[in-house]
Amino acid sequence: MKTILFCLVLVSAITTMNAQTLQFSQVKKVTTLDTVPANKVWKLVSAPYKNDPIHGAGAWTQANPYVEAVQSILIDGNITYIQAIRFYDGSWKSFTGPTCAFPLWLNAGTTVAASTGVRFISVIEFTVVP
Repeated sequence: MKTILFCLVLVSAITTMNAQTLQFSQVKKVTTLDTVPANKVWKLVSAPYKNDPIHGAGAWTQANPYVEAVQSILIDGNITYIQAIRFYDGSWKSFTGPTCAFPLWLNAGTTVAASTGVRFISVIEFTVVP
């Protein structure tokens, strides 16, 4: 009896849930601070590398090790690293810190901006359809 009651409650709960779907809206590039609009979600798909002078300018010397590709974006004002750090001091060394991988999904009201070493953020916007 308990099993039947549980199954009925489960089926009832599933059928009364509001299903939502995503409808494609647009593709955009984010460079400066931008906010996900109401009733939208963003799928961040890539962030092409920007060769800033502070990330690899000049030739390597013992006094000037070559640092490559610190890439980060800002999500709600928090730094989010998207690429590990490598540097050369006679041989390549990798420093893997906490990094994230694409795609990243952001809900309405979230802010995002390109930051260190990022030319822009490639975004696919979807409309949430109830």
